[in-house]
Amino acid sequence: MNDQRTFGVDTGSRASLQEPRHAAGSGGEGALAGFALLFEGFRWLCRERSLWALAVIPLGFSILAVGIALTLVFVYASELYGVITQGLMQVWPVAEVDAWYQWLWLGPVKLFFWLLSWLVFALSATLALILGLLLANLAAAPFLDALSWRVERLFHGNVIEPESAGLAGLMRDVGRSLSSEAQRTVFFLIIWVVLIGSGFVIPGAHLVTGPLMIGITIVFLPLEFSGYVLDRRQVPFRERRRWIQSDWPRMLGFGSAAFLACLVPVVNLAIVPVLVVAGTLLALRGPPDAELR
Repeated sequence: MNDQRTFGVDTGSRASLQEPRHAAGSGGEGALAGFALLFEGFRWLCRERSLWALAVIPLGFSILAVGIALTLVFVYASELYGVITQGLMQVWPVAEVDAWYQWLWLGPVKLFFWLLSWLVFALSATLALILGLLLANLAAAPFLDALSWRVERLFHGNVIEPESAGLAGLMRDVGRSLSSEAQRTVFFLIIWVVLIGSGFVIPGAHLVTGPLMIGITIVFLPLEFSGYVLDRRQVPFRERRRWIQSDWPRMLGFGSAAFLACLVPVVNLAIVPVLVVAGTLLALRGPPDAELR
């Protein structure tokens, strides 16, 4: 591990930002605290003008990624819906109506099947949007890392940074943020490919892999958006996994808020910088190891 040092700043004018760290919540209280971090991240971003410049470039990447994802979903909507309906019919075949009176019992079944098909389609489109945002994060990783760095400095007045400075230190920081973000994105893509492949190979697996993908995404989002501050401390993945398990209500609340925010049109275009601020606060208030404390 590289030698590290703490850089202090004058926090006299930032007394209002020196908020106490919160202990890990439990049950509903912890879930609400994690969910509320999304709104707190938004307030921080609106309140602190020093964060605005670092949020602009990631915002541009997000708009581009969401635009491409929505275009692909629109262009291939019929093919995607056909694959979904065929997969559902393998486990839930619906008989054809030959007489009017058969609508009495087959009508509700067909309506349920139609609603289920569109629900799965909507969730698939949402997952495509989240994938686009993750790829945008990869491209904007150095700027998001700098945004997280500044939030941490505002939070408690100091930041752990690598020892070397100058151009070499800057290049190393850029390489580290890109490498760490690429590892997270590739790890997530591997899980998605396995689940999607299982859905095509195993009849009816869509009914299981779909909800499983959503659950994994919700769990992954706290690791994704708190990853920048954890990367600076070189916290290993094992510790991050234990952190998720030990503070799962708060993680579930934060991941659910991030997932739902990606469903809201226009909001999902600007949500990435907000989530990075919120994820940084998530790590600083409930760190996974003693080094963060």
